[in-house]
Amino acid sequence: MAIFFRTDSSILIGTGHLMRCLTLAKALQARGADCHFLCKDIPGHSMEKVRSHGFPVFSLAPGKENPDPGDPVHAHWLEGSWKEDAAQSLSFIKHRQPDWIVVDHYGLDIRWEKEIRPCTGKIFVLDDLADRCHDCDILLDSGREPESLDYKDLVPPHCIQLLGTDHLLLREEFIRMRPESLKKRKTPALRRILITMGGMDTANLTGRVLKKLQSFPFIKELEVDLVLGGKAPHMEAVRQELVSFPCPVQMHIDTPSMAKLMAKSDLAIGAPGSTAWEFCCMGLPSFLFLLAENQKTIAKHLKRHEAAWIFENIEEGLTELPLLLEKIKKNPLSLQEISVKSQYLTDGKGTNRVVRHFFADPHRGTK
Repeated sequence: MAIFFRTDSSILIGTGHLMRCLTLAKALQARGADCHFLCKDIPGHSMEKVRSHGFPVFSLAPGKENPDPGDPVHAHWLEGSWKEDAAQSLSFIKHRQPDWIVVDHYGLDIRWEKEIRPCTGKIFVLDDLADRCHDCDILLDSGREPESLDYKDLVPPHCIQLLGTDHLLLREEFIRMRPESLKKRKTPALRRILITMGGMDTANLTGRVLKKLQSFPFIKELEVDLVLGGKAPHMEAVRQELVSFPCPVQMHIDTPSMAKLMAKSDLAIGAPGSTAWEFCCMGLPSFLFLLAENQKTIAKHLKRHEAAWIFENIEEGLTELPLLLEKIKKNPLSLQEISVKSQYLTDGKGTNRVVRHFFADPHRGTK
């Protein structure tokens, strides 16, 4: 089975889309699939990361055309028009005629998919926004409630909708470390904090959080792990912030051991993106800043289930952070309350459930 992934990462886009596609590709490869990636050569791309996992990458050049008024809100992420993107993608796809095309890109919609359709067996779309139409056979949005009708008029009648946290794409390392992490939650305490604001953190919220932590009365009693991507634009500014920091801080760049860091942490500070679901899998209580429009659905889901502390206003969150930490220090059981609610949102088996659909026999059901 041949599968092509069309996704990007960049300073503007971040790394979340590419990372969840890598998770899916590795699970498909384990079942014998031959996976390839189509990625655009734009500032902050992570094509070398894809290659380091053993997947071939075909590089797409930025286009010359500007988005049209009727294009998706995130059309500028494409660095060119959808037509240019489709033409380049087809130059790699048409000779291979893959069984599946996986599309994870807010800048692409039904027009791109219809252009690609004649050269593939089926199309699988990952989305979080429900803001544009798709021509796909399967659509995955694990941040939306299972009963949601948000995609009802956006996909064909035959499209299988995989909605809800039963279909979370989680890497094997989180599934493996989950029991150890959940065991730790039974004896809550605030000793170690994990800060991860995404691979790029273009707003340098990491630096602002570090400044706020310095005002926490018990900061000298804590340890901090800080995660950034290798292309994060404010990395050196963060390093300077750590020079005189009042407690031990370990800085992790492009860490391959995120699950281990989560398992030994007592609280995470981050954003309600894909990493927030990893916190839930690990039962790790989290303090989350809403940083982007596409994080609203996940934030709403977590807030509804009381599975994290959510702040839609960054300034308000920064003000509340030291106060909340002080409350947690005095009453660690509040960590346990959040942990229990978060860990029940996922059983960690979502990736396997999703992968089965790629190998489904329409006459005999799913293999």
